[in-house]
Amino acid sequence: MGSQRNFEPRKIRSPFVNASALNGLSRCVHCGLCVPHCPTFQVLRTETDAPRGRIHLMGALVEGRVGPSPVLREHLDLCLLCRHCEEVCPSGVPFSPAMEEVRRFLIRRGGVWAKLRVEAMRALLHPLAGISLWALGNIGALGYPLLPLMGRLLPSLAFLAAYLPHPQGAPSRKGSLLARPTGRPKGRAAILVGCVMPYLFPQTHRATVSLLALAGYEVVAPLGQTCCGALFAHMGSTDTAKHLARRNIDAFLKEKPDVIVVNAAGCGAMLKEYPRLLQEDEEYLGKARQVAALTRDVTELLAQSLPPPQGTLRAIATYQDPCHLAHVQKVRQPPRQLLRMIPQLQLIEMESPDTCCGGAGLYPIFHPAVARAIARHRLEAVLATGAQMVVTANPGCTLALSAATKLWAPNLKVMHVVDVVWQAWRKGAKHRHV
Repeated sequence: MGSQRNFEPRKIRSPFVNASALNGLSRCVHCGLCVPHCPTFQVLRTETDAPRGRIHLMGALVEGRVGPSPVLREHLDLCLLCRHCEEVCPSGVPFSPAMEEVRRFLIRRGGVWAKLRVEAMRALLHPLAGISLWALGNIGALGYPLLPLMGRLLPSLAFLAAYLPHPQGAPSRKGSLLARPTGRPKGRAAILVGCVMPYLFPQTHRATVSLLALAGYEVVAPLGQTCCGALFAHMGSTDTAKHLARRNIDAFLKEKPDVIVVNAAGCGAMLKEYPRLLQEDEEYLGKARQVAALTRDVTELLAQSLPPPQGTLRAIATYQDPCHLAHVQKVRQPPRQLLRMIPQLQLIEMESPDTCCGGAGLYPIFHPAVARAIARHRLEAVLATGAQMVVTANPGCTLALSAATKLWAPNLKVMHVVDVVWQAWRKGAKHRHV
């Protein structure tokens, strides 16, 4: 065990760093228990690409002992913020808030390129960007048969090409009422539509709405909602994340929901962490706590309320835990409960199902080679189970795993858990919803 290394406010050399976000790093005793669980360490095998090494780098940077060199930026930028290190840390080191704060500092010190990345992210929030992604996904699907050959010639580029899915159906919509149950509603569920899901995975939104109605909920999608802000918070663009959080808080609380439902693990984690994001905002902190208390992952709600489907699915499946569902929200069993209630669906656990698959937002765009290696590492664990289907509960995971299967295991299906459950319901039950 190493000696404890304190990060004290007086040692921080920049007025642009929030010292309180870094003080938790003083709990790190450099024991190294986090290191083997880090997805970047698993494929790169370098100490500077593990949590312990990154803590050293963050401390040296904010204390002025090293500058924001391209090499240092790369090591910090390669972190996926999967937060597996936080879950296994015996000292409870809050790694994620510190990394987000250091990335915020690096954006301010990063010049044109760092600012361009933030602006590119903001551009993706425009509806035209979503429609373009939807159209590109439909066109790109025509080239799927060529991906294995392309993967041998241009590996990283092929992984990027495989990353874009083929959307099933038209983009999903927002609206004051999307569905209601056949009987008296047990509650009002407000669904987070998000910025990626309605264009790249509209079928998952439709399945979510249908299953919530079958579970007895009236379903609404507040019109004023927007991106949850997670990707901005993780890259250090905190002001943008706070702006988006306030918009969502206003939109959801206006609908007076009994529950806020999210089918994207990273988005659900963000909503549940709005109080941390807005902890210095006196006007919104109380409302942020209300939203966090109301937020549930869709699998949590359906596992409690949805009757078992009558339809059968003859398949062997394995489940990949999304990082922000398992490590942040601590939701592990509900997705598995839903899969186990499907007749003739055999669920086999893979080795280390909560290890990150590399699908962290735009990570494969900025780091395609590392994302490719991490995804392939995960695919090997999936294939070892003999499964015909890998199921997850987050769009980023679906994208990364689907890219890997297109390149190396084209017969393996990748599906969101609600799509699997809805498929069983459609096969075996008659229902009606608005």
